[in-house]
Amino acid sequence: MSASHEQKDAWVQDNIYSILAVWGPGMAYRKNADHDRHKAKAYELEQNMVRLMQGLPQCMMLQVDKVGKFEQTQSAKDSLHAKYCNTATCSTVVGDDQWGCLQVDATSLFLQFLVQMTASGPSKNQLPGSLPLSAYVSSSHLTAFMQNLIFHREAACRVADCLMWERGDKTSQGLAELNASSVGMAKAALEATDELDLFGVSGGPKSMTNILPDEVEHC
Repeated sequence: MSASHEQKDAWVQDNIYSILAVWGPGMAYRKNADHDRHKAKAYELEQNMVRLMQGLPQCMMLQVDKVGKFEQTQSAKDSLHAKYCNTATCSTVVGDDQWGCLQVDATSLFLQFLVQMTASGPSKNQLPGSLPLSAYVSSSHLTAFMQNLIFHREAACRVADCLMWERGDKTSQGLAELNASSVGMAKAALEATDELDLFGVSGGPKSMTNILPDEVEHC
């Protein structure tokens, strides 16, 4: 989703917050689904949330080569971008060295809410043929990508980044800085994704994610 009609770029963090605005009411309607109209609203919100959540991995997977490369170089030029074009192509907006792309907290925030939404489980009123809440991770190749994304966090949690406001350190000159908020967000994401079944209630050993405990301790 783009930031506005005038600003067509789509930020990862903004999209996560927008998805939460759909997910929260959906969970509330599910909890109080005593009437058919509440069940219908819960179903509608949950299905919209799944479709919105699917967009972020699609954009990230277009930069799959950077995930493995960053683990070796830990360079900002090899980092995942934090904003994309609001088009069907999900292409990047700027070059790798033209903007503060290295935002550790953006991808970490995505992983944390992926865990929460998967753990929330399917609705009791799930209709046959509808998308379960874990449907945004429903294939083996996407599961493998998510596991590599977790390894990407292990490499990024000790790297100076441009922070969530994209300007780097306090001088606002775009200089990367090691900061507690990004490190803490990465550490929380790693701990949350340990032994996560990405397929939810329909998963098994092959859909589980794992972390390296030593890497978490280094954060």
